[in-house]
Amino acid sequence: MVTLPEHWYFPMLPSFVNRTDEILDAGDLHRKACAAGEPLLIRIVGERGVGKTVFALYLAHLLAEHYPDGGFFLEADGSAPAGELARQLLLQRGVPERDIPADQVSRLAAARRCLHGKRTILVIDDVSRVEQVSKLLVEAPGSAVLVTGRSRLEGDCFRRFVEFELDGFNDDATGELLRSIADTVDLSEETVKVLREKCGGSPLLISASAGQLARGRVDPAQFVHKLSLHDLPGISTLSPSAVFRVIHDELPAEQQSDYRLLSRIPGNDFGIALAAEVLGCTERAAVARMNDLVDRYLLGIRDGGRYRFRHMLLREHAIGMSFEHEPAAAEEAEYAAAKWLVHRSIALEQSYLPRPAPCGGEDLYATIPPAYAPGQQDSVAQAAREYAVEWPNLLAAAEFCADRQIKQLALVAPMALCSFAYQTHRSDTLIGHYERAVELSSPVRVRWQLLRDLAQLSEGMGDGENTVRYATLALETGYEPGRESAYTWLALGYELLGRMPEALAALDSGIAAVALMEDPAQQVRARTLLMMHYGRIAAKSKQPEQAWSAFSEAREYFAAAHEDGNVARCDDWLAQLSDERGDAQAAEEKWQSAATGYGRAGMHRQANAAFRKLAELARRQDRIADADTYLKRAAEYE
Repeated sequence: MVTLPEHWYFPMLPSFVNRTDEILDAGDLHRKACAAGEPLLIRIVGERGVGKTVFALYLAHLLAEHYPDGGFFLEADGSAPAGELARQLLLQRGVPERDIPADQVSRLAAARRCLHGKRTILVIDDVSRVEQVSKLLVEAPGSAVLVTGRSRLEGDCFRRFVEFELDGFNDDATGELLRSIADTVDLSEETVKVLREKCGGSPLLISASAGQLARGRVDPAQFVHKLSLHDLPGISTLSPSAVFRVIHDELPAEQQSDYRLLSRIPGNDFGIALAAEVLGCTERAAVARMNDLVDRYLLGIRDGGRYRFRHMLLREHAIGMSFEHEPAAAEEAEYAAAKWLVHRSIALEQSYLPRPAPCGGEDLYATIPPAYAPGQQDSVAQAAREYAVEWPNLLAAAEFCADRQIKQLALVAPMALCSFAYQTHRSDTLIGHYERAVELSSPVRVRWQLLRDLAQLSEGMGDGENTVRYATLALETGYEPGRESAYTWLALGYELLGRMPEALAALDSGIAAVALMEDPAQQVRARTLLMMHYGRIAAKSKQPEQAWSAFSEAREYFAAAHEDGNVARCDDWLAQLSDERGDAQAAEEKWQSAATGYGRAGMHRQANAAFRKLAELARRQDRIADADTYLKRAAEYE
């Protein structure tokens, strides 16, 4: 049995048959690459359903022991940008969400650093563009990169790759695959031959067919006969949709409906609670019903207990069948799924980073409780983990609501994702959803909320110009209680652009506008946040006394509120100001406090930086032993 490296993030090893020649060729390439001190670079191409991903995963597991620094599986899903693939890699490498760089260039550079000089094996699945691969490649002689995709891509980065083109199975391989799934069924050579012919040798179609034959559910001869009824004149091989139609018609009525309705869930995979909502049953019943489809090789179970169709071809067929057989129920299922996802995002936001209910969402926020009880141990971390897993589905639900112009949900859906997107540098994935929501908004206060959030998301992307633009548009709505917040983001936009006098002026306007806010408690917090921003910009503007006063005031509030992250931010700047004053003792105390606070708040990148500042301070004082100690502490947060 192969011993897997510590960092091994591939899906479960799939059942695998055939491809003997390709495995031998890949083994030869691996040995030659090792002997020459070069990386193993393989590109796997072929038609949909031919088994490219399964082959790549099998190779990765087969070669695992040669790559002790880890194995990583990146899902390109055809169109995912290189920056998203870099995020997947960094997360698998153990980088906390909030420490992943916001801008694409820095994120890709961080991902390449994780691979540089390491003996890792990387699988990039379902690639459709050269840049999805080229921007992640590094010089790592002991590494391996396996890329799968339908099309042959041209580009300098692929010139060193060896291409494997996978074909359909022959009769022997078809029989082996059929018997590995339907092992108790007596299959004649003629049945195997006809099945292979009707399925065109496609492993996907063969395995789905085998799922119906297993356990004696369907008589093999009758199944082959029903496939033959779909023959076209002069053509013996059926289209995937024809094979799937026969499979669908062999399912019991409830499983037929489940197969169709589950395909309407936004996103590629789904959890048990969402499936139960769509199927209109208990979670226990949903598990049993989905496991029946798993047993028939129509659904698969992913890590974490989530389900998805075994292949997008199956899901596409199921969607088509839903339109044909039960269009009203299918539409209802899609709406129920989208509504559940939007409601869940509201529940998650109230656990992750509570903020006042956004304008236009007050009624929903008042009726939906937090996903995890406030004060419950690790409630924020639990919400963050669920957000990350559901993120593609939550975005898909927002898109569905906007497409169907379900106004209330379309407006609130992006708002409930804003905090997590901003904190984890996913702003770029949410901007388009906000812009669509603005087109649907009419009340002034709702339009203000959307524009104000767009300013925040733009700032999170480091886009000063759009931060200023959206903040200005938010001010122009005339919504008085929101002027403070709009001025805050206007100031941060000017800060990004290096226009510090304008930034300070905007903050002054924001402080004056605090009195227009409707909630007295929010007034106090808003003023505190403004003072923290004022301190930072004043420090950058070489106004140390104003900066010191502002940070000291902000720190007092945050300490009383037990907001470790914000206390640490204030201490970090107070340490910098102390160092600039020549007060090394105060600087060291403040940076120690900042490093500790960042660590408690899970802000690992900032904790690392604070300890490095302490090391530099000790080195300047010739305290080499202390400097080494601080560097060791910094390494704990890498």
